[in-house]
Amino acid sequence: MYIFFFFYAICIALVYSTWMHGWDSTSQAMATDFSWIKIGTDIDFQFVATHYSIVSIEKCSARGSNYTTEDAIYYTAHKLKQINPDIKILFYYATDSQGWNCYESTKQFLNHPEWFLKTDKGDIFQPNNPILDPTIPEAQEWWASVPFLGTDGTGLWNNIPVINLIDGVLADSDGWFNQPPDLFSTQRLEQIVDGRMKMVGIMQDKFS
Repeated sequence: MYIFFFFYAICIALVYSTWMHGWDSTSQAMATDFSWIKIGTDIDFQFVATHYSIVSIEKCSARGSNYTTEDAIYYTAHKLKQINPDIKILFYYATDSQGWNCYESTKQFLNHPEWFLKTDKGDIFQPNNPILDPTIPEAQEWWASVPFLGTDGTGLWNNIPVINLIDGVLADSDGWFNQPPDLFSTQRLEQIVDGRMKMVGIMQDKFS
């Protein structure tokens, strides 16, 4: 079971994948997490595929090329794996709704206002946009399903199963949810953190 703690995030990986580390070359020793404004060029893909063994593709990647995050991740993964079949690709997906305006799947979330996180007073908590309440079982299951949906909900990208393109998820911001006590009690904050960890566990089960 491959679960890595990395930059306050959890990286969830396929149980049967082999994740190697070595010092013989830069690519054996280095991982990267990045976003680019526009979709990469062939030169970009060649560089990344030959310099890194683990690549996390961030939220809002290729937004300047009118890609959704999902499309950008799957497309980039496809291009990198064509060059280096052994490279491991992580789908960036935060537990606290970071960059959700860039994800196609957010349209589904917005159709479920009952999943919006609310303060102790019952007000929708939206620092920038509504965010997911990780204590709701249906919301947990939905969140954990997103990386596997593909671009049309069928699990495919250009007729390729997306499970062949991604090897794991960088599940960001699963640590303590620091908020003022007038918005959330300590008990609520603990429940939110527990809920996020439950979501990550559900996703790990799906990969495993």
